Amino acid sequence: MRSALTLTLILGGCYELFDLEPAASGAVDEQRSSSSGWAWVEAGREVTCATSSTDATMECWGDMDGWEENRDTGTDHLGQIPWGVSWGSLDSGSCEFCGLSDAGEVTCWGCRVDLTDDAPSGRFEHIETSLWTACAAPASGPIQCWGTHWEGGGEPEGWSPPEAPVLDISVAREHACALMPDGTLSCFGSLGAAPTGSYTLIDGGEAHHCGLRVDGTVNCWGNDDFGQISGTPSGTFVDLTAGSYHTCAIDSFGEVTCWGYDEYGLLEAPGGPLRQLSGGGTYTCGIRDDDGTIHCWGYNHWGQFPT
Repeated sequence: MRSALTLTLILGGCYELFDLEPAASGAVDEQRSSSSGWAWVEAGREVTCATSSTDATMECWGDMDGWEENRDTGTDHLGQIPWGVSWGSLDSGSCEFCGLSDAGEVTCWGCRVDLTDDAPSGRFEHIETSLWTACAAPASGPIQCWGTHWEGGGEPEGWSPPEAPVLDISVAREHACALMPDGTLSCFGSLGAAPTGSYTLIDGGEAHHCGLRVDGTVNCWGNDDFGQISGTPSGTFVDLTAGSYHTCAIDSFGEVTCWGYDEYGLLEAPGGPLRQLSGGGTYTCGIRDDDGTIHCWGYNHWGQFPT
């Protein structure tokens, strides 16, 4: 491990330039929360949020003051973090989160005013967030996207979301993919055409996507600088999550396999059983199936691992 490293990374699927300082111990960070009863965990960059299995309300850990320091308007935003809401789903880009309430309404918070202030009204079933762009899918009708896209430069080349309803969406740097009702993929933006076949879920990192085929095997496409594609494991899985340059998947026994960027212990997943993974920029979190605690591993510089 190097003493200091400046990397250009996609964090939680979002591109950002920042300095990474090594963990104080010089070793891999790994932590299991003492609290239990979590239903969903979402890893960002410097903040992790999770929802309770009892009432779906949210708790967060990490550098939430950093959200305020990085917020592009300089206004007080911490008071707008929606505590007390019952969430249907959460998703994180880098320094921002978007969620769907149990009524399907969109709320975004964090450091990007273009995401927080421009969220659409209505009822939605799926939401996906990147650093500059978020997209939400209603039960019927086309995807709605908002934000400023890559570096505020307008829509990337080839940004043409499908007009039909979708089952799921995945938004990354300059590209996105939608899971169509027939299981095929429709990808748009800079990454190119979607692979053929039928899928049950998808997720995207900095410049790669991975999908779970209907037979449980994993297919990844896009950039392979850190083995995001060539390191794809064989076997069958039931869930997966993509971080910046790494991906992790869970098999039917709750055991996790990770591949791609091999730094900060990103590929050193703990033993299972785990369920519902979330890949952040340089760490991953999952909920243990045996006791409902949250287990995170990787890089914990901002104290974002749940306690």
